Amino acid sequence: MEVTNNAREVFRSELTFKVWEYKVSHSQLLIRSPISTGGNLDLIFQAVSFVCLPTIFRDGVVVSALDDIEPIGPVSRDDLEPSSCVFLLKAPSPQWVVVASRLRVEHNDLELFESSLESFNDTEPRTGRLIVSASRGDFYRP
Repeated sequence: MEVTNNAREVFRSELTFKVWEYKVSHSQLLIRSPISTGGNLDLIFQAVSFVCLPTIFRDGVVVSALDDIEPIGPVSRDDLEPSSCVFLLKAPSPQWVVVASRLRVEHNDLELFESSLESFNDTEPRTGRLIVSASRGDFYRP
């Protein structure tokens, strides 16, 4: 699914990332890259309503957000809440989709199987450095 819509790049990395955890009760998705020198680089999606992803991104990932909220590929209008943002993940091709209200990218020193989803909040990462925080309001102005 290749998308030609206007999208803004919000994050890029050459590291290998894996779909690490999905917390159904809070609709949160964790995509993690364990770093060989210690710690993790975590992509944390909040209020997820749609996911179409492979389980591993071996050659890095580029995350972009659509400038406008609209149906795309397998995502229908029913998947899009007013607060939703359509995030595109490209690795290096094709493009994949996550519809969520927010994306946070953080570097942390959590143990490999310790979840960063449990501590997710809108202001501070629990044990790490916030790299990116992106939501619909950052990209779309009605």
